Amino acid sequence: MTNLDMQDMKPLPDSFTTVDSEGRESFTTILGQKPPLQPPAPLPISGLVEMKSFADYDILPDFIQSATELPKEFRPKFNTVLDSMMRQHNWIFSLFDQPFNYNELPPNAVNYDPLKDENVPLEYFRDVMYSKSPYESQLLIEHRNKRDEDRRIIAESSLLSNIAAGGIAGVLDPFALLFYGKIKYGASILSGNLKTAGSFGLANAKAIGAGELILHAMQPERTIDESLKYIAVGGLLGGLVGSYIGGRNAAAKNVLDDLENAINSGQMDVPQQFNTTTTTTTGRNTKTTTTIYNMPDSIPGSKRFARDPKQTPQGPFAPDKRRTTKASASTASRPMPKSGNDPTWKPLDSAQAFMSPGYRVLASPFKSASMFAEQLVELAGKRIDGRKSQIAVETLQKQHMYQLISARSEMTKLYHNYRLQQSKASNNVKQKESLADWVEPPILSEVRQRFSRATGVGENPYMTPGEFRVAVTSYARKGKKQDGAFVEPEVKQGAKIARKIFDYYKDEAIAAKLLNSNEVVDGYITRIYNQFEVKQNRSQFIKDISNWQRDNPFNPVTGKPTTVLSTEQLQKATDKIIERGRNLDGLEANSLKGVFKARSIDVPDEIIAKYLVNDIDDILTQYVKMVSNDIEMAKKFGNVDMSLQITAIKKEANTLISKAKTQKEKNDLAKRLANDIEALSAMRDIMRGTYGLAQDPYAITSRTARVALEFNNYVSLGGATFASLADSGRVVMVNGLTDTFKVLRLQVKDYKTWKSTVAENQLSGTGTDLHLQSTVLQLAGMQNLPPRFSRPEKITGYLSNAYFMFNLLSPWNHWIKNVTGTVIQHKLVGDALLLTGRKSGSKIKAQERFNKGGLSQADATYIATQWEKHGDVVQGVNILNTHLWDNAPRLRNLRAAIAKDVDTTIVTPSAGDMPLWAHNQWGRLAAQYKSFSIAAANKVLIPALQYKDSHQLMGLLMMVYIGGTVSSLRSKMNNAPGPENVEQFVVDGIDQSGVLGWFFQANNMLEAVSDNEIGLRPTLGQSPPYGTSTSWKLGQAAPVLGQATKIGQIAEDVVLGETDYHTWRKAKSFSPLHKHFLWRLGELGRQKTNLEKVNDNKESISVGSF
Repeated sequence: MTNLDMQDMKPLPDSFTTVDSEGRESFTTILGQKPPLQPPAPLPISGLVEMKSFADYDILPDFIQSATELPKEFRPKFNTVLDSMMRQHNWIFSLFDQPFNYNELPPNAVNYDPLKDENVPLEYFRDVMYSKSPYESQLLIEHRNKRDEDRRIIAESSLLSNIAAGGIAGVLDPFALLFYGKIKYGASILSGNLKTAGSFGLANAKAIGAGELILHAMQPERTIDESLKYIAVGGLLGGLVGSYIGGRNAAAKNVLDDLENAINSGQMDVPQQFNTTTTTTTGRNTKTTTTIYNMPDSIPGSKRFARDPKQTPQGPFAPDKRRTTKASASTASRPMPKSGNDPTWKPLDSAQAFMSPGYRVLASPFKSASMFAEQLVELAGKRIDGRKSQIAVETLQKQHMYQLISARSEMTKLYHNYRLQQSKASNNVKQKESLADWVEPPILSEVRQRFSRATGVGENPYMTPGEFRVAVTSYARKGKKQDGAFVEPEVKQGAKIARKIFDYYKDEAIAAKLLNSNEVVDGYITRIYNQFEVKQNRSQFIKDISNWQRDNPFNPVTGKPTTVLSTEQLQKATDKIIERGRNLDGLEANSLKGVFKARSIDVPDEIIAKYLVNDIDDILTQYVKMVSNDIEMAKKFGNVDMSLQITAIKKEANTLISKAKTQKEKNDLAKRLANDIEALSAMRDIMRGTYGLAQDPYAITSRTARVALEFNNYVSLGGATFASLADSGRVVMVNGLTDTFKVLRLQVKDYKTWKSTVAENQLSGTGTDLHLQSTVLQLAGMQNLPPRFSRPEKITGYLSNAYFMFNLLSPWNHWIKNVTGTVIQHKLVGDALLLTGRKSGSKIKAQERFNKGGLSQADATYIATQWEKHGDVVQGVNILNTHLWDNAPRLRNLRAAIAKDVDTTIVTPSAGDMPLWAHNQWGRLAAQYKSFSIAAANKVLIPALQYKDSHQLMGLLMMVYIGGTVSSLRSKMNNAPGPENVEQFVVDGIDQSGVLGWFFQANNMLEAVSDNEIGLRPTLGQSPPYGTSTSWKLGQAAPVLGQATKIGQIAEDVVLGETDYHTWRKAKSFSPLHKHFLWRLGELGRQKTNLEKVNDNKESISVGSF
């Protein structure tokens, strides 16, 4: 450079530096700006590419080959290398590192072709191929340059930094859990090295290969060569690690086995055996001999611990003073509890026990309490000692629901027949054979006929469905003592069906020793009082009974002398009927016989018929649910009140308390005893429907609380079906993709066979939601509400059942549970064939599933034998055909396992899941819609951490993905901003799917109360996905409080004359249609059409149209 050139140069600006961001001397930074990197060589856009042979590949990736090229002082820092490695080689972090947020992109450019954009160099064509605007293309180019910078940092780093950062990126890859779950260890040192090395290497190669598939989709510049190198190196490193671990484990196992053998055989119990002093006394002479035994330098084996057979241990280790050795040194040093579930993480297990009474008693120090809890209620999870679970009363009771829904379905068909005959008789038309000619659904007949009678318009002489069911009850009560009046044939047939139900349970009660055969009279129909009528006409009720008992010393129904009650006794009996919603005799907690106890008031039903429930549907529903529970409890425990079991628990507790060393231990055990008995008694009463009922169910507060629960369903559950789509991920999580899709294919290709599997599920007591709405009632906290006391409550009850059909929640639960049940039927057959040796393969998963369902090896033999006789395979699915099977007790076990697995897979709260306070009058309001999250923690989160297999991982990922998708679509339907990046999508997916249970719901409440200052989303720097209004905050605590706040705000606006758009929005939110997902999708479509019209300027659109 000449002097003239030097004089013409301008001074350098202040921003100039020769030190880059890593603290290195660099002359690439000119004028404070870093020039663009040299673009890579252009890639061919089309045409064939000459492939190399495998021998031409460099086995080490480029970043390892060049890792030692730079001096140490010029290499990047480890945290910078780690960040780059995570973005480049961990697909989860690569997902989070997106070039832009789609919500922030400008509108798509019209007719934009990125390949014709002059500002896009040729080498970036693969990156911008799908770009829709110049702005998006520039963002994609910048992101490509950022990835190239990451590659440069990795290439310039040291070998040690590469290996450490790469190892961290691999450990944090979810696919590592997927493929490392099947590691196999060798028994000997040599086989341990080889077998474990192969398992580790293969698992590592699979994990890296699966991740590479995703990374290729996000990094267009990534080549096949690179992926093959990464997979090869990963497999090699995994093999080296596996070789070390396998050899070490095998050696350690040999040493421990030899040590245990030596201890158990009495060869090693003297610490000084290798330096022993022996004293021998002969007369006055005393001789002391010291013998030293050296440790041999041989391979670990039993000879290492051998002692001289001539040597006799002295002192406290003499044979006559030897201590009793334990079976295992590791067990002795690490005592494990004998009851409860397999532990996961202590704080998590403690939180589960705190929240759910069933799991709290399951982990009780009293073994009897833990066993009785498991026998009483359904409890999910893996038991701590690997034993099979107990089949619970709650599970067995579900099988009785099939008889109920069958009887109710038959009643509906009979009414259809009745209406068809009436229609043909009135129109004088020829009778047809098909039932498809019935004129209208029962509910429409009920409404239309009542309207006709009220208005006198179009009145018809036929009975309404309700009147038909009352006629059935009346005929059934008379039994053989009919008065000769004409009765419709369909009514007689209905009474016959009801009679079969009552006769069946009579025989079951006699077998369970709850009833004597001479205690049942002809025409017996359980007596259920209409408490509202009794309360409203209390004096007349007592007077009618007193008059009849005075005039009739002999009861014609029972054939025995009438038990006459005094006025005072009648008053007490009437109080018992009215109080706490107990409209059925025998509901007291201390009733040994339950509902089979003798009637408290001796009077024929026809005398007090107007004070009774007379609809046969209502009678059968309440009777079957109650009596089946009492019968199963009597079969399992000997009586209904579990008094024998409570006595056994107290006896065991007293023994442990007497052995306790300190007063504090004694007090803790006594307190635990009281808590366990309270929880067991509460769960027993929850199952019987008598726990937590209001003291005065007729008080205005009690009735308002019940109506509020129903009202919340109409205004809050419109989109519940849409939100439940994540349940499909649970089927995969528990049963895997392959078997799930087999069942879906069966449903499409062979619907007749699919219907037979649905019937099998219903025989097991699950998949009955179209008939009983059981799942939605449990999720809404309404499964054990007392009877409908007043007309408004009855109306809201009917509307609730109708609404669960209207929002498709019951049909969805019916379908997804039957899909799950069919998959479980298929898998249980395969498991039985494996466990009985009729099929080859690993038995580990099969045994786990049998243990989880409470099935034994004898059950496996039974299932395999019966299926080979009567079963079938259709579309790759094992079909049971259990209607042809024999051995009813074994069949009950199989059906119980199916029901439990279904209700665990598709989260359905059990009596042991919800905290006890959530079952009382006010607790229901606070816990409404929280039962799913609480049960999900017990049935999803805890088992996932216990089993940790590929199914769990795939299901979790699928649930989170579907949950995130549902959350995004819901945001669009609510005109709210959706997730702005993958990180928010994942967080919303975890929230929506419920995989973390009530723990994430607690986080949501914390975020709402703190105005999004505390919680997971604020910690991650995510924008709040919801507002922080007062109604929202209160709604997080209890939905009814949020709705009440909205009503108050609307009233305030109306009174003050300040109604506006916000007032209208709040009022509209109380419409049952407002949150229905089909309505919201329709609104979304209309809004899109209006926006397109505005953008096209075709016509003016008013603000109100949006």
